[in-house]
Amino acid sequence: MGKINGFAQLYPAREALVDERYSISFGELPPLIHKYEQYLCELGISPNCTVGLSISEQLPHVLVCLALLKLRAHQVTLDTRESPQYITTICDRLDVSRIIRLADGFNSVAAGLRDFDVTIREGATVEPFLQHDRDPLIFAMTSGTTQGPRIVPYTEHILARQAMRYDGFNFDRVLALPSIQHDTPKRLRLMSLFRGETSLFYRGNTSTWRDIAQFVAEKNVDFLRITILNAITLSKQPGHRLAPTTSIDIGSTHISIGLRKLIQKNLSETLYVHYGSTESGRIAMTTPDEHDERECVGQPLKGVTVEIVDGHGVPIPAGQIGEIRVRGEGMVSGYHDDLEESARRFRDGWYYPGDLGSITVDGKLIVSGRKDDMMILNGFNIYPAEIERAFERHPEVVAAAAFPIRSRSHGEIPAVAVELKQGSKITEQALMRYSRERLGIRCPRKVIIVDRMPRNALGKVSTKKIAAMAKGNLAIP
Repeated sequence: MGKINGFAQLYPAREALVDERYSISFGELPPLIHKYEQYLCELGISPNCTVGLSISEQLPHVLVCLALLKLRAHQVTLDTRESPQYITTICDRLDVSRIIRLADGFNSVAAGLRDFDVTIREGATVEPFLQHDRDPLIFAMTSGTTQGPRIVPYTEHILARQAMRYDGFNFDRVLALPSIQHDTPKRLRLMSLFRGETSLFYRGNTSTWRDIAQFVAEKNVDFLRITILNAITLSKQPGHRLAPTTSIDIGSTHISIGLRKLIQKNLSETLYVHYGSTESGRIAMTTPDEHDERECVGQPLKGVTVEIVDGHGVPIPAGQIGEIRVRGEGMVSGYHDDLEESARRFRDGWYYPGDLGSITVDGKLIVSGRKDDMMILNGFNIYPAEIERAFERHPEVVAAAAFPIRSRSHGEIPAVAVELKQGSKITEQALMRYSRERLGIRCPRKVIIVDRMPRNALGKVSTKKIAAMAKGNLAIP
């Protein structure tokens, strides 16, 4: 909390948290956090216990999060849209002792004790993780295995280190459209506070660009974080292009050159595309003038080192595709309750995100896809990203997702699911001919047109769901 207290002394009148109804300055923030901390203590929450936040309202979520940090209690976000079974599993794995919710009728950030409900989970221990002299943890969820999501523990210190990577990018007023119940936008909001920036919250419909653009203009937003789902929906609504002083930031999945151009044409010409992970934070980011057919994700950010290595961990020359590894301050050192995966991903000070990529001669990172997704067909290495990029350059294609079909005879046969622009009449056969001309032997052997690409809440395509959709329609020897 030292960063926030420092800004409260230096810039007490600067806005810290803003939405349509409230404006909280940095000077007002520490006393409000202290007030929330007192409420939490009165509700039986103590240092070193682990608390679940089941709060969808954005401003009170941030205030409770900050109060828990000040109280030195650990915390995890429990998304109110998740199933009870999922919530129970996460709480059991983390030994959550309390779940805090907003009481019915909550309508003000100037809350009182009666505005919170706390559920006590019987059997949980008070001090499962750390001694009293250690930093409290925020637990984040990331993609996992059949056993559930991987759980990433990070601290306020780690977030502060990650926030330093933005030095040189001069943003003052930051708005993230995704829900604060997602870990990535939650971290972005906390890092904005640790940098002395104003963090804004939009309560309206995130599918209506006119209203978002009006809010951005009224509140002088200069950095707007969106997901690929936002981008696909909003870029179809031209007529309210943002001023060049307002930047749009997008990442978390592959962003095609076609979508980048559409965003720059209809939403904002000042577009940043980033690459990162929950474990490492943001790794690389383009500048608005770096978007070309290579679809790079920019140069590594300040304090981050990226290498491309072969199967033996030996760095390889620029331009060659290999495994991406990352190191730098602000990176976690492992997963909670998963020693095997921690040993696989974190080795000798490096984090291996499981992605393939290359470094251009001018130092920019290109991500070629997941290492586990690489297909081998009759001895040829085929990367899903090269198939997807070829299809997404077709003028009638919105999105493409490549996946393998297992074959006893040939290995992994490439297939692709394609989402078309509204009104398109192009056929699967025509798309096959198009891909043969551009990909040759690496072209998919099957093209499947889908009404809508299955995606998670942050816009990442689920290739597992696509493969399941395709199963039964495919007969492969």
